Amino acid sequence: MNKLTERMTKNFKTTLTAAIALVTALAVLIPTSLAKYIGSQSFSVAVYAQFSDTYYYTNTEQKFTAPVDGWYYLEVWGGNGGNGGRDGGGSGSGGAGGESEKISGWFFLQTGDVLYMQVGSAGAPGNNSSGSSGVTGGAGGNNGTTFGAGYTGGRGGNGSLNIYRGGGGGGGGGAASLVFEGSISLANVKFASGGGGGGGATGGGTSFDGGTGGKGGNSGTSGAAGTGNNAGGGGNGQSSSTTNGTVITTNQQNGGSGGAIYYGGGGAGGGGGGFNGSNGGGGITGYGGGYGLGAAGGGGAGGQSYNGGAGAPGLYTAPSNTRPTTPNGAIIITFMGP
Repeated sequence: MNKLTERMTKNFKTTLTAAIALVTALAVLIPTSLAKYIGSQSFSVAVYAQFSDTYYYTNTEQKFTAPVDGWYYLEVWGGNGGNGGRDGGGSGSGGAGGESEKISGWFFLQTGDVLYMQVGSAGAPGNNSSGSSGVTGGAGGNNGTTFGAGYTGGRGGNGSLNIYRGGGGGGGGGAASLVFEGSISLANVKFASGGGGGGGATGGGTSFDGGTGGKGGNSGTSGAAGTGNNAGGGGNGQSSSTTNGTVITTNQQNGGSGGAIYYGGGGAGGGGGGFNGSNGGGGITGYGGGYGLGAAGGGGAGGQSYNGGAGAPGLYTAPSNTRPTTPNGAIIITFMGP
C-alpha cells in the first residue's frame, strides 16, 4: 500500500469516527418520551414522523401536550342533532337531526404547550308516541363545559297530550366541541364546532313529516319547517361568530312543545350549542312544535362555530379525515412536522 492510499484511509477513519461520535451525542439528547412520535433508523439518526391522536366524547375535559415543536392540524366536529320522534299510528316520519360540519385549521405548538378539549355529545332522539299520552323530547347534548346553555344542545319539545293521538317528541340538539389553549376559559377558545339541530316530530295520527334539523358548524344553518297546516317553523340559524368569548343569551334553544288541539304536533328539537346557541324549532306564534290537526314540528337550527387557527404554513398538505363513525363529536390532532 502506497503512502497516498494510507493517508486517505487514515483520514476516512478519522472522519467516520467523528461522525459516529456526533450522531451518538445527538441521540442522547432525544428524550425517551418522544418514542411514540419519532422513528429511528438503524444507525440512530432521528427522523420525525407524522402522527394523529383522536379524542371522543367523555363529558369531561381532555388534554393534549405537544411532545415536540412543530405544526399541528386540528379537525373538530360537534355532536349531531337527535332525530324527531313519531306517532306510531301515523305514516309521517320524524325529521332527521342535523349533522355538525368539520371546523379545521393549523396551529404551531412548542414542546410542552397544552390544548384542552371538551368534545360534545349528540342530542338524544325524541320519543315515539303509541297512544294519547304525550311523550318527552330528546335531551340536548352535553360537553362538560360550565359556560351556560349556549354551548350545549337544547332539549326537544314534548309531544302533546290529546284525546286521540299524541305527537312524538322533538330531537335534542347536539353540543359543541371546543378546543382551548393553555386553560379552559372563554378567552382561550381556539376552535369550536357547533352541534347539529334536532329534528322535529310528527303530529298525532297523520302523514305529516317533521322538519329536519339544521347543520352545525360554519354558519349554523336554520332548521326546516314541519309539514301540514300551521306546522312548526324551523329554528333560525346564526351567522358564524368572528370573535370568541361571546354567547347570545336571547336565543331559545329548546324546541316548542306540541299544540293540544285534537291531533297534536310534536315539538321540535333545539339547536346545538356553538359559540352562540341557535334557536329551537317552534310552532304557530312560537307556542307549539305543531299546532292543530296533527301538524309536525320544525327542526332546530344548528349551532355556529369559531376558527382561531393560524394560516397554512405552505410546507405540508392538510389531512382530510372523515368524521369518525359516531354521532357524538370528535377531535383529531395531527402532527405534520417541524
